[in-house]
Amino acid sequence: MTKAEKIEALQKVVSEFSEVIREENRHLSIGSNPAKFPELLNKKRALAATYESHLQGIKADSELGGDRSINEQLIFFIQEFQSLIEENAVLLSSKIQATQRVFSVIQQAVQERGQPSQTYSNEGTVVPARKTYTPALSVGVNNEC
Repeated sequence: MTKAEKIEALQKVVSEFSEVIREENRHLSIGSNPAKFPELLNKKRALAATYESHLQGIKADSELGGDRSINEQLIFFIQEFQSLIEENAVLLSSKIQATQRVFSVIQQAVQERGQPSQTYSNEGTVVPARKTYTPALSVGVNNEC
């Protein structure tokens, strides 16, 4: 493979990878159907492996070391791609934190609701009332719009 072909192959992989991440970012931003995410994750895994193999091939190719324009071109594509990945990480992190907060609020509400009341006994002391059976509460988050 020539230098130009290697760079072109890497550009193609970065472009495809960028499109997948942009699509995932769009879905995360609008809170769309989570059923789409496993498909996007599989695409990301495949493209990450391809991306890594192309980068390893370029690193192993000693003839690319002296060509400044190719190096600058690679740096530009990788920096642009890095910013997209950072945006994706922020969106994923915020989605995880939001879901954790929702479950935390629900958990706290259930715990507060389940506090037994107390009554006075014949001796005049406060004793806890019998707690009635409370079935388990199952909660899920549906992100469909």
